Amino acid sequence: MAIKGIFVSDAGALQERDDGLSSVILREARGGTVPLYALSSGMANDMATSAVISWYEEGIWSTRTIITAVPVPTGNLITVEDSSWLHENLMFMVESTGEYIMVLGVTGNVLTVQRGMGGTPITGITIGVDEQAIQLVGSAFEEASERPTAIATNPYPRTNMTQIFRRSWDISGTAQATAYRFGARLDKNKSDAAMNHATDMEYALLWGRAHQGVVHNKPFRTMDGVINQLRSNIFASPAGGLTRRALDDYAERLFSKNIQGRPNERITFCGNVSLRAMNEIAMRYSSYNIEKRENEFGIKVNTFVTPFGDLTMIPHPLMNDSPVFSSDIYSFHPAAMSLAWLRRTFHLDEGQNGGSSDLRDAKAGVYTSELTCKYGLEATGAIMTGVTVEHYTV
Repeated sequence: MAIKGIFVSDAGALQERDDGLSSVILREARGGTVPLYALSSGMANDMATSAVISWYEEGIWSTRTIITAVPVPTGNLITVEDSSWLHENLMFMVESTGEYIMVLGVTGNVLTVQRGMGGTPITGITIGVDEQAIQLVGSAFEEASERPTAIATNPYPRTNMTQIFRRSWDISGTAQATAYRFGARLDKNKSDAAMNHATDMEYALLWGRAHQGVVHNKPFRTMDGVINQLRSNIFASPAGGLTRRALDDYAERLFSKNIQGRPNERITFCGNVSLRAMNEIAMRYSSYNIEKRENEFGIKVNTFVTPFGDLTMIPHPLMNDSPVFSSDIYSFHPAAMSLAWLRRTFHLDEGQNGGSSDLRDAKAGVYTSELTCKYGLEATGAIMTGVTVEHYTV
């Protein structure tokens, strides 16, 4: 039976003679194919117990809430968007007027408040086109006060599904026995399959989208990658080209939320278009001083420094496979991402554990993994899409 694989029974590179070919074969490869999967070795790794995994997230304590109604503009009843974290004796400032108020009681989303605290003028609050909100400025209690109302948080669930990854290799008995100048074909075939297996997982970790169905009358699942787990900080690059202001806005939102007890740092992947756009910004807003005997010229910038945090760009080779992904920027909190394995990567040769017969004149094997990924507290990540280059003109 013929073997579908890289080599057939009499396989070999053409002109594989001493006078016809160098002893070393040059193979094209991406520069560092799976950086996210490689970084995951230093991230949290859990063992899943089923094909669907769930986890709970608890957001940060709020300090601001939106006003949705004030029946009497100068009255003491104010309806807010979310009062789940509010209780009596909290002090707030009305952002649009500067008036200080104190919460006296909470019924549903309706606050009973004392207006004009601290001598601030009572100013009518009118709900209109502009957002009206109150900002927490502390709490205050009277002497011998009663215990304030305790506030309990309600974590919300999130889910993802495991995805099965498989890559196989094979080689005929004749090809295995043949001596080649490039080394053993068996080792090369195994290495290629392992690298392709890791690349498959890298694609899914980034761009996977959750789906479940039936293939060949058997359950089939794909997982949500990190990109599709982010919902809050989604940016579109300015149409005329990436600008310093757009990067500053991106960094400001990105670093505004952190994971409790963890450094406020990020991993940022980009494509070549995004990296070039950032270097065009550096070229536009910098100057060169060329002196005698100068033998180097150019800009090489991969870190964008902002007051909120530093964006260190890591070019991702798979992002450059597509002009769509090459113009994107992805930022992740390293403590937010983890892998959940239902089955860690394992390798089986043909004939093992009930596999196909190993009596045929060939060898084969397969790599298998089953896992999913979790990105917790997705507000700590960000995406910018559609980056274009505003070319610097000399």
